[in-house]
Amino acid sequence: MKKITGLSIFILLFVLLDTYAYGESVKEMQGNSFPSGTIATASSVADSYIPANVIDKDLKTRWNATTYQATLQLDFPTELNISAVQLAAVATPTTDEEYTVFGFKNGLWTQISEPTIRNVLASAESTPVVLESIPVNPGNYDAIKINIDGRNSWVAINEITYINQSLNAPHLEKIVDGPISLYWNSVPGATHYEVKRSETPGGPYTTIATVQERPWLGYLDEETYSDENHYKDYYYVVTALNGSETSPNSNEVSLIRPSTPINVQAVPGDKEAMVTWDKVDNATNYEVNVATSEEGPYQYVGSAIDNNKTVTKLVNGTKYYIRVVARNEDGYSRSSSPVSVIPGINQSLNAPHLEKIVDGPISLYWNSVPGATHYEVKRSETPGGPYTTIATVQERPWLGYLDEETYNDENHYKDYYYVVTALNGSETSPNSNEVSLIRPSTPINVQAVPGDKEAMVTWDKVDNATNYEVNVATSEEGPYQYVGSAIDNNKTVTKLVNGTKYYIRVVARNEDGYSRSSSPVSVIPGINQSLNAPHLEKIVDGPISLYWNSVPGATHYEVKRSETPGGPYTTIATVQERPWLGYLDEETYSDENHYKDYYYVVTALNGSETSPNSNEVSLIRPSTPINVQAVPGDKEAMVTWDKVDNATNYEVNVATSEEGPYQYVGSAIDNNKTVTKLVNGTKYYIRVVARNEDGYSRSSSPVSIIPGIQETDSNNN
Repeated sequence: MKKITGLSIFILLFVLLDTYAYGESVKEMQGNSFPSGTIATASSVADSYIPANVIDKDLKTRWNATTYQATLQLDFPTELNISAVQLAAVATPTTDEEYTVFGFKNGLWTQISEPTIRNVLASAESTPVVLESIPVNPGNYDAIKINIDGRNSWVAINEITYINQSLNAPHLEKIVDGPISLYWNSVPGATHYEVKRSETPGGPYTTIATVQERPWLGYLDEETYSDENHYKDYYYVVTALNGSETSPNSNEVSLIRPSTPINVQAVPGDKEAMVTWDKVDNATNYEVNVATSEEGPYQYVGSAIDNNKTVTKLVNGTKYYIRVVARNEDGYSRSSSPVSVIPGINQSLNAPHLEKIVDGPISLYWNSVPGATHYEVKRSETPGGPYTTIATVQERPWLGYLDEETYNDENHYKDYYYVVTALNGSETSPNSNEVSLIRPSTPINVQAVPGDKEAMVTWDKVDNATNYEVNVATSEEGPYQYVGSAIDNNKTVTKLVNGTKYYIRVVARNEDGYSRSSSPVSVIPGINQSLNAPHLEKIVDGPISLYWNSVPGATHYEVKRSETPGGPYTTIATVQERPWLGYLDEETYSDENHYKDYYYVVTALNGSETSPNSNEVSLIRPSTPINVQAVPGDKEAMVTWDKVDNATNYEVNVATSEEGPYQYVGSAIDNNKTVTKLVNGTKYYIRVVARNEDGYSRSSSPVSIIPGIQETDSNNN
């Protein structure tokens, strides 16, 4: 059917409704039905589908226009206070329809809503869809009219309601004395409150309790104090409700207990021990607990603001176990791993001094401690412990331990930290100094440029590497032969045969061992190389579009992709030589892959030769904004969020329903944006998206807000 672009002649159909009470609700819809005496008129009517059907509280009846564009007008018997309207509608086919609301006041029509898009679904049974409410400028109106653009469908409305109420957000506080106790102020008009919790700041939140309106409003969350949950972080908000409305979220309150103290050490003295540990960032003080058995029970012996404490009144010659707990206003950490100490004037067991030799597996060795009968070798995968005993070594002329377990395929590339303690059956020394085994990371971005019987190989520097080994093979699978080392990140490999294809890998080394081999790169040495590496560029407008220069002598090109910088790369496409060389990678734009990082190279080929890899081009979209906050104002909201490292700008999107649809309202270079042209008293949901040249992040968790002028009590003198 041909689309009608203009309004047809305005046909007035007056229907007086006198059987419906003011303020009645309509099932499945928000707000109220329009009062008795309201007159509905329309610019177009199809047969018996009259305008009065939109205010009869019956979703099965409807007004239908005979055009794709139409106007519906409602004249009220007395002025109504309106902050939003909600429609139930049908369409054939499913269509994004546009609605614009006008209000009549003081003898003038004015636009009181933004043009608003709503998706209206088609239904074989003409079952209406209850649409998200449309916010309008709050105020008293004598009439409203709605301009409707059905686009691909005749206009059809089943029912309309109006909304004229709002609830303020509560203000949330906390007291932590064991479990967290939340409390908040009473919100006028609220009948109950929902307490919501998340394990990440800014949500998403899950409702954990409903609290009815009462003189004291609060909730004790004992669940987070259980053994299972005690050491997790939690974030809370509260919303006010009254059956038809929900307030914005309150301010967020957090429960963040301190982390466990590490690297606890105890130095014995005369009837005392000096205990030290690493500072914990969010701790305000520490508790020290002592026992005469490793299993306890432990007794509190004092607290400290700094990261040390002298424990006194100990018995010389008695073995004590000491644990430290960090505290802050939200509670306490797990106890540290216990350390043992035997106080006394003359300590018989000193801490050993630990050294290492790494020639394959790590070999630990240490000095003999007078009075010791044996030694415990302890290992951790984190500096400072906690340590696990991996071996017991008896006193003997040469004291050492070869840890072959860290040299197997499973463990070879992990980091390890070691200490040794001396024992004699009744005493245990303090831990020795810590010795580490930290092998270098794998070289990346290896490139090879061919020459006459040689190849210049380069790679990115590895931070903790002292030198590099270069290995060459004539097959990608190997075997690879060592051809030399380099202190810097380049090496010229000589004595190659021109025209032969070689594969080159680089290994980083330091005193603790070697890294994994890099991904192999191929090269064909020769005096006149016919295939140079292409130069790769990108354009990102949705999917990434790669393009590169033509390489003389090439017949086709391979596009390769990796999820890690420097490879290994997988060939994802072959492109034949042609005037414009490029590839559109739509796979990385799918829902499954859209937020991953990707790295690309291209090689030129001609059947007998393959060029070096091109330069690497990356697709790194920004991470999701967090800690989004919104502060209401008069017809506006100030929105803030944490900066995202690789973002160049941000988009702010607004909806009047948490599920959306969300509309773009502006962008910001910095991490804040004032959203204007809002309707006071209307609840909005706001999400932020980070953008850069490579695309956009996931949307942040939505935050809700109700803009408005702060009212004061006129009776308060």
